[in-house]
Amino acid sequence: MVRALDKQKTKFRVMDKTSENFKTASMDILHLQNGKS
Repeated sequence: MVRALDKQKTKFRVMDKTSENFKTASMDILHLQNGKS
């Protein structure tokens, strides 16, 4: 039971990291697009 919860926590942690990276990436893309125009 505890192990399953730990797995879920890890999954959420990975999702958090991914969303953070995604935010940074999309902001970088916006900067690139703004710089081009």
